[in-house]
Amino acid sequence: MSFLVRVPGSCGELAQGSIDGIRLHVSCPVNRYTWAAPENESQQRRLGLKVRKALALAATFWKGDASADGLSLYSGLPVGKGMASSTADIAAALAVRQMTARSFIDLDETARLALAVEPTDGVIFEGITLFDHYRGTVRRGLGNPPSLDILAIEFEETVDTVSFNQRDYLKAAREQTRSVLAAFGLIEEGLREGCVRKIGEGATLSALAHQNLLRKPDLERILKMTLDLGGVGVNIAHSGSIVGMLFRPGTYRLGAVRRRIWNLLRRPLPIHPLQLRGGGIEVGRAGGEIE
Repeated sequence: MSFLVRVPGSCGELAQGSIDGIRLHVSCPVNRYTWAAPENESQQRRLGLKVRKALALAATFWKGDASADGLSLYSGLPVGKGMASSTADIAAALAVRQMTARSFIDLDETARLALAVEPTDGVIFEGITLFDHYRGTVRRGLGNPPSLDILAIEFEETVDTVSFNQRDYLKAAREQTRSVLAAFGLIEEGLREGCVRKIGEGATLSALAHQNLLRKPDLERILKMTLDLGGVGVNIAHSGSIVGMLFRPGTYRLGAVRRRIWNLLRRPLPIHPLQLRGGGIEVGRAGGEIE
């Protein structure tokens, strides 16, 4: 069987917070990916411990082979920055094994196995998704996004997703509930109406509300610069270091924005030009293109 699986990464989340004790986020899938395929000779460049743990768990449920042997995995996502690299890796590996054994992908099973390893990003589901990334008790599709460019600034710090989500932050989370609800509401309206401005406002509200949980020292300055340049707001990796500048396509010049970022932060940082897209695990013919 010759096929290729592709799973998008994220630029953090459009919003994230705790409502009635349930940890929720609105996914922010982008056009950077992990790819996986069945191979006779595995490259195994990114077959880390989390992927191997997920495959080991799968082996206890599946009759088919769920080993790491013969699995090629490659990712263009940085690790520990909040771009859903682990979720994309785990989902891609599980999808290859599901396709090999059954010729279809069971998203519920994929989510259940991924959540058994670590908190999981909603990028594995189609469109933009409101998802309980900790236990999987809530999953609601919010539709496909309008065109939105994201210039993602990758800061030096790395954050361990598992350790961050094990922190007891219930008091702080309760204090920001009103802001989180407002952010979710704005983003849902924006997605329903195709209104980039509302999506940007909601993402910005969530980013600022999260400062008391995982502070990003440059966030407020980046927000001001983004708005000065005609952007619609910022979003963040709530358990990572990525900060995204949100723009309508065609309303900015990348070179000029890069210079402004340099003048503001005064140090060389990777800047990823990304586009918001719908999520989902995609399967294509090996050697061919995935739309």
